Amino acid sequence: LRSIGMRRLFELVASDSDSVRQIDYRTVLKPITPDSGRINRRFSSGDSLKVKLPTIEGLYMPIHHGQVYVASQVAFYNLNTYVLGDENWDDPDNLNKNRRYLPRLAFASSNSIDSLKLEESGILVDYSMLYDRSPTQYDYLGYDAVNLLLDGLTQTRFNSAILTELLKKMGVWRGITSQVKFGGDSPRQNQSVFIMEYDNQSRFLDPAGYYDQFGFHPKAMILPQPVDSTTIQNLNKNIGHE
Repeated sequence: LRSIGMRRLFELVASDSDSVRQIDYRTVLKPITPDSGRINRRFSSGDSLKVKLPTIEGLYMPIHHGQVYVASQVAFYNLNTYVLGDENWDDPDNLNKNRRYLPRLAFASSNSIDSLKLEESGILVDYSMLYDRSPTQYDYLGYDAVNLLLDGLTQTRFNSAILTELLKKMGVWRGITSQVKFGGDSPRQNQSVFIMEYDNQSRFLDPAGYYDQFGFHPKAMILPQPVDSTTIQNLNKNIGHE
């Protein structure tokens, strides 16, 4: 379009005219006419759709659920960059359908299924027998929440006051799909969030690590950190239940 526009401009302003005010632009425009070859170098090869842009280190793209297809726009504009998304990118089926547009993708997510814990729990078999269907993400979250409380109650002799203090002081708790580390001003906020990476070659979605109030922790540190027995004993003493 730019080449056609420049050609048309040259034809219009350089045409013959009876007006004494008509300026002969041919001497001005000739250096950038298609015949000179410069117009192709200046405009055609500089078209944003043909030039890759590697200077952007990352592009934050929050989306609505089911809108992974917007990844094609990154490829359309030749943005050679890391796409950083929100939890709505956690959509494996659509990621695989659009994988050619996503050479590099990372996003924050509150959950990531631990295959080993999933197998050890036996929830897939038990749940299917009870409800005649596979568990959903919400079922996994509910399962984790109950197990977190049961773990705490077992350690605190089923005392709610001690349990509250235990949850505040515990390390990272890892369930089937959740990872919990309470903190914040309350502190009742889960301050642990997974950083997920998508490999478009293997079509594999895997946590690169997790992030909390202390910063980023690589994948090797995604391990449960239970509260030690000394902490439990101190909690008992402080609340008067030795």
